[in-house]
Amino acid sequence: MRYLLLDTYLNSVEVIKKVMKKIIFFFMLSILIFISGCIHETQWKVQWNKFIWVDYSFEGQYYDKAAIFIPFKFRGSDEKYYVQLDTGAPSLLNGNTFSDIRETIDVKEHTSSSVTLDGMLANNKFENKKFNLKNNYGSTLEELHKAEYKKVGNLGLDFFEDSFLILDFPRSRFMIADSKRQIPESILKNSEFIDVDYRYGKLFLDTKIGDKELTLVYDTGASLFSIATMKDIWLELTESKVKETDIFLKAPSWGKTAVFKGAKAKNYWTFGGLTIEKPLIAYETSGLENLDFNAYPYNLDGVLGNAVFYDNYIITIDLKNNKFGIMEVKL
Repeated sequence: MRYLLLDTYLNSVEVIKKVMKKIIFFFMLSILIFISGCIHETQWKVQWNKFIWVDYSFEGQYYDKAAIFIPFKFRGSDEKYYVQLDTGAPSLLNGNTFSDIRETIDVKEHTSSSVTLDGMLANNKFENKKFNLKNNYGSTLEELHKAEYKKVGNLGLDFFEDSFLILDFPRSRFMIADSKRQIPESILKNSEFIDVDYRYGKLFLDTKIGDKELTLVYDTGASLFSIATMKDIWLELTESKVKETDIFLKAPSWGKTAVFKGAKAKNYWTFGGLTIEKPLIAYETSGLENLDFNAYPYNLDGVLGNAVFYDNYIITIDLKNNKFGIMEVKL
């Protein structure tokens, strides 16, 4: 009997040990899952970065939101520079500036027309990004030292391929996400996403003013107006007859001065679910080639600038799925 009780006791101990092992195993597994979840959540969080509105004065005209500048660093240098966000052009570096700083930065590939390098865009690390070189253009390093913002080039949509670029205009900030899961739920839920066409490194959008259908390229390098088009379309959309009501804008355009004539549209502008009451439409009057949309190798009626967005909207450019999101913000 004594041996039977002892055997029963030992069996009970073994059962308890097995149960405890399972409890400990599942407890440790729960901790690992929790830690993994925390790390996972941290990995998906994407940081907002501030961009800078650069003002501009020319011949008595002043614009407080003339261009979007983003902090930029080359790998191998601690010097802070800036690039202009310009989705209407490919990513490029100013040749004069690059020639002066070439020996102070790390470069992976370098030809006469392009360069591949690593660096930082605000708080976003980038690798193996290709930039065109615009030779004999831009400020020298000596000239940059006198500038408030040391601009070294422009950043086009090609920089953001296979990702999401979110522009929060009212708060002057941006975000780069690799996945929808990284985008704040409030933006995904409250934005209206419409189909767009991404080709030639540009974003083509189908819009309408009144009954007139327009194919526009979204150009963040154009911040002074809502829409720029050709004179014949401008006349059709505005029926401008009283010169006193027209607006004249002068702005730099790749080393030259562009002269725009603008007027309010006679009808509402619709774009997806967005309706804008009679936006400002302009056309370039001096004949600059880069603003002659009839000469482009593809069908284009004009460009869509930032002015229509920069007080009340968050824009999401989805280059993974060719979508354009618009969210109205009331601060």
